Amino acid sequence: MWEKVQKEKERRVKLKNNIKGDRGKYSSKYPFSGKIICGDCGDTFRRRTWNSNNSSKKVVRQCKTYIKDGKDACDMKAVDDKVLKDSFVEVFNELKIDKGGFTKTLSDNIDKVIKSSGQHKEIEKLETEIDEKKNQLKNLVKLQTTGKLDDEIYNEEYTRISEELNKLRDTKGEFQQDKDRKEQLKRRVNEVIYIINNREELLEQFDKEIFNALVEKIEILKPTHFVFVLKSGMKIRKKL
Repeated sequence: MWEKVQKEKERRVKLKNNIKGDRGKYSSKYPFSGKIICGDCGDTFRRRTWNSNNSSKKVVRQCKTYIKDGKDACDMKAVDDKVLKDSFVEVFNELKIDKGGFTKTLSDNIDKVIKSSGQHKEIEKLETEIDEKKNQLKNLVKLQTTGKLDDEIYNEEYTRISEELNKLRDTKGEFQQDKDRKEQLKRRVNEVIYIINNREELLEQFDKEIFNALVEKIEILKPTHFVFVLKSGMKIRKKL
């Protein structure tokens, strides 16, 4: 029990340090850069300033396709920068208020995904089969070098076993990639949970560090209808 507690403490320290590192990495001048996606054409949005020389100055986000090729190519309207920031504040506060239910749902869902995948057993099985094929190749080479196997038969068998070995390695690589993706998703879920749980108060204004740590992207369906895609994969719709 004591060892488990120490490991959990170490895990939390590492998680906290990783999030701090992400905050530094994401502390760009414009936190929305590259994260606002057009729901019409799929292009990213660009920051623009309207009426920059007078009192009605306004910062907006506008689809790059619309800017470049006009409304015939993309009919998406511009989105007020402040509206996006205020919407994130509302989304975060809603999650924070319901943090118990929200974090439990995230944890339960990712645990189901990890447990149901079965990659670990499949990878172990493939590793055993790969070792068997490698041993077959070694024995084959040994027979050939000692003159106990005809060259033609050797070449045929070597080609066959090598092809089977490569297929097994490819299959193992696919399982390993899927396993790595799920582990990365679990880390992201843990980071989201950590941020929600460790923020003591609700947001009163937009916080770019929290935004970049939580949000993968925002899909713009309409200037008043957004979809916040969290780094955990969860999607949260926001209509004004």
